[in-house]
Amino acid sequence: MGLRVLHTADIHLAPRLAYLEDAIARRQRRDEITTHVDDLPKYVRDYKVDVVLLAGDIFDRDLAALPEVGRLKNALEACNGVPVLITPGTHDPWRKGGIWDQKWPSNVVVFKSNLWEAYEIAGSAFYGIATTGIAKAGGLFNGIEYVEGAQFHIGIAHASMLWEDLIDKVDPKNFPFTEQEIDGTSLNYLALGDHHNSRVVVRGKRMIAYPGSPEGLSLDPAESGPRHMLIAEFEDPEQPPRIEKILCNKREIYLEKISVDEFDNSPQEDVLEEIRRKIMKASGSNVLARFDVSGVLPYVIDVDEAMEDLRNEYFILDIRDKVQMLSEIPSGIYTIRALFERKIAEVIESTQDEKEKEVAKRALHLGLQALEGILP
Repeated sequence: MGLRVLHTADIHLAPRLAYLEDAIARRQRRDEITTHVDDLPKYVRDYKVDVVLLAGDIFDRDLAALPEVGRLKNALEACNGVPVLITPGTHDPWRKGGIWDQKWPSNVVVFKSNLWEAYEIAGSAFYGIATTGIAKAGGLFNGIEYVEGAQFHIGIAHASMLWEDLIDKVDPKNFPFTEQEIDGTSLNYLALGDHHNSRVVVRGKRMIAYPGSPEGLSLDPAESGPRHMLIAEFEDPEQPPRIEKILCNKREIYLEKISVDEFDNSPQEDVLEEIRRKIMKASGSNVLARFDVSGVLPYVIDVDEAMEDLRNEYFILDIRDKVQMLSEIPSGIYTIRALFERKIAEVIESTQDEKEKEVAKRALHLGLQALEGILP
């Protein structure tokens, strides 16, 4: 008999959103994030879900009186008796008197220990562990007592899988582990929260999955692009589950870097027009965007002022102007920079080969930046 599981995490209800200076936009964004829990009963019905897994950081802050608590309770109760298993995360850890230490609907199980606990549903075993602010001795998977005879074994945790660039950066309280460690377990599926980018890793018949945050929370690469919740469908214990991604973000986070170096010292109006064109290509009322404009020009431009009217084309538009200006060298000066600039200028003027001319122009631009100490 098959099993269908809805897996989400890192909703971060009641976020501070300090980067949104406009109070109205901040309130609107906060409510949009809360609608992701309002949608849970619909997903349960539409996808015929047997179990819901919430893998930590459902709340951004551990404040029991937040109004979002009531909306989450109502949503989980509206799941019509479908079991909901919750593992507290780093932002909303389990503690006495904390946000999870209160009465929840009867279909909800909140794991309260940093030791694994087992819970059986429809012939399958679910193993949960809570973040409590204490590191776990023996590694993440130490101490799981597997339920004999269970058809599927499913773990739920708010934990940090160690990609190569994270090995020395994860606090032991965040339950760090390597993907190879799951090979020594009996788990068919490890439902995780913590990393905000969606990622699914298959190792033989086992699967490790992060759904990612269902809504981009800040102007950061980890929050950009499509956002999802996951449906995991289990049919054969010897095969990993089939994953279906539910596209769910209300708005999009878009980030781009624009370098004025590529405009090759074009006239000011042409440079500004190119910047405008690049910014406009992602415009939309549902987009929160940040553009980093950088590089070096021989004249001053005010990108913020020139693009002010484009703010109406986005929900939020943030332009970070990092363009720098190279000062001109008067004639008759014989510094290293002046000699370098004149020598390259002679090459540009004398060559008839367009490719060679472009290479020389690029060498001049980079060389001047290096000599000025502003090479990015």
